[in-house]
Amino acid sequence: MRRILAFCTVVVVAAVVVLFVVPSRVPAAGPGAALEAVKLVSSRGAAVPGRWQGWADGSRMPTPKGRIRLKLARCPAMPRAAGCVYTRRPRTIWLRVGAGDPRGTLLHELGHTYDLLVLSNHDRAVVSQIFHRSRRAWWKGKIPTAEWFAEGYSWCARYARIKSLRRYASYRYRPTATQHRRLCRAIVRAAGDHRKPQPAPSAPPTTRSDPAPPPPPSQQAGTVPGDPDHDPGPTEPEDPNAPPPAPTPTPIPDLPVPIPPLPGTGTATP
Repeated sequence: MRRILAFCTVVVVAAVVVLFVVPSRVPAAGPGAALEAVKLVSSRGAAVPGRWQGWADGSRMPTPKGRIRLKLARCPAMPRAAGCVYTRRPRTIWLRVGAGDPRGTLLHELGHTYDLLVLSNHDRAVVSQIFHRSRRAWWKGKIPTAEWFAEGYSWCARYARIKSLRRYASYRYRPTATQHRRLCRAIVRAAGDHRKPQPAPSAPPTTRSDPAPPPPPSQQAGTVPGDPDHDPGPTEPEDPNAPPPAPTPTPIPDLPVPIPPLPGTGTATP
C-alpha cells in the first residue's frame, strides 16, 4: 500500500513539473522579432520626432528587432503611394505624410518589413491557408496575399477583435472575425518558431502602390471594428505631430467626512 501511494505521489509531482516546464504553444518573442523591438530612426540615425515610435511600440504584434529608417517622403518609385518598402532594402520605410491614416499606414508598412525580415516560406504557407489562397499568390495576382498580410498585420497590431473591416480596410481586405484571430496568432507564432527567415518567391522590387487608407475606427479601448455595439464609426486620423492624449484619470469616490463630536456627547457620525 505504501509503495502504491509513493508511486502515485511521484506521478502527480512529475505531472505538475511538466505543466510548469512545457513552454507556451504561442511564444511572444523570438530571435528576429519581439514586442516593442523596432527602433524607428531618421536617415541620419536619430530618433524620429512625433508619435511614430509610440505607435510602433503600441503594436499588439511583435515588431522586427533593430533599426528601421522611416523616410517621411514620397516613395521614389511610386510618388502617389501612401507608403512603400523596397523588398531588397526592407529596413527602410517610405511614408507620404498627409495620405490618409498615418498610424494605419505605418503599421501596414511594418507588416511588409515583418514579412521580409521575419517570415519563412512555411509561415507564408500558413497565412495563405488562412485566406484560402494558393501559396504561389504571395506576390502574384491583382491583390497579392503579401498585401493582405501587411494589411492584416496593421489590424492585428491595433485590435484584438474585429467583426467587419468593410468600411475601413484597403486592398479589399475582408477577413472574418475567425480569420483575424488566426492571422494574429500566426504572426505571433512566426516570431518565436526559430525558423530562418526566407525571401518570398517572385518578390517585386517594391511593394505595391499602397493606397491611402479610409478614415479609421476609434482607437479607444473596447472598440471592435464593424460591431454596431462597440464601434462608434470612422474618426479623424491621428496627427503624428500632436502630443499623445493624456490618460483618463481614475475617478476618486466621495468619502464621508467625519464630524468631530461635541463635548460630552460621545462620537458623532456624519
